[in-house]
Amino acid sequence: SPTKVKDGCKKCENKVEDGDEFVCCADCTYPDMVYGDTSSGYCKSGAELISQPKPKEVFQWVVGPWLPCSSPCGGGIRSRRVDCYAVIEETSSPDYPVYDEQCSYQEKVSP
Repeated sequence: SPTKVKDGCKKCENKVEDGDEFVCCADCTYPDMVYGDTSSGYCKSGAELISQPKPKEVFQWVVGPWLPCSSPCGGGIRSRRVDCYAVIEETSSPDYPVYDEQCSYQEKVSP
């Protein structure tokens, strides 16, 4: 069974997804997994097999910039986009837009 390390696989390109974890070799060589028993595998190099939790995906409203006023002489309407985005927990920058329902647990910012 792999040793759990918080950021153990972050630096490695050679990692395997295993449910809600990444599994990798401590020396970043490619891990050989025994499928059917996802909790076991080995590193051909002899390095320690480690796992780390995948970063969590959270959803949040992202507010765009104000657009120009529809009437430059007053009485116009000024608007901005407000969209729901998936955000990877450790990066905190919007990753990709998703359906508004994903953000329904949060109050939407007025456009």
